[in-house]
Amino acid sequence: MKFKFLTATFASLALACCSLANAGLIIGADSVTAPNSNGTALAVNMINQNGLSQNYTSGVTDFDTFLSTATHNNSCGSNCWANVPSVTFPINLDFSLGGLFDLESIGIWNYNNTIGLNEFELFAADNSSFLGATSLGIFNVGMESNFAAASGQSFSFASTNASFIRMKLNSNYGSTSQVAIGEVVFEKASSTDIPEPSTLAIFALGLMGLVSRRFKKQS
Repeated sequence: MKFKFLTATFASLALACCSLANAGLIIGADSVTAPNSNGTALAVNMINQNGLSQNYTSGVTDFDTFLSTATHNNSCGSNCWANVPSVTFPINLDFSLGGLFDLESIGIWNYNNTIGLNEFELFAADNSSFLGATSLGIFNVGMESNFAAASGQSFSFASTNASFIRMKLNSNYGSTSQVAIGEVVFEKASSTDIPEPSTLAIFALGLMGLVSRRFKKQS
């Protein structure tokens, strides 16, 4: 009876530890403003999931899993944003998140070849004017060659509270006519105030094994 009770206790502990895991979740922007979009390649196409091979739910879907599995169809039109008919850098893309979030990464599905984004700088702010904005770093997006199934790329930065994110586009891969992006998402920071769940779970399961052996020997 004691063994069954202890087993149940440790099993509950292991499950509880695993349930504490708070992996980074996708946060989708509520709105985005960008210059010089033509009639179809609108800024909203960067946040409306058009062209993605699967859909996410903001605040629910795991960021890493989605970035590693979802692809983007770069048949632009209503699937991407493009700055046309000419490119003058820098270009600001301003995302409103619809609330205050603790963020730690941005995910981007780039457009293909020379039109795709190359270098950008990221800023975080609590106001739409970006007064007192914090620079999160300068990043380079890899050139995308797969027109039909572009892969997601992730860029991490120090965990930062923000309601608004600005992408300052500094360069593309050489096109003088336009720069284009498929989709953009953000990652909500994982919890840092709890022990590592996998470590606690393994510890609890190990204790279960030791207790099991002890009670079997006694019996």
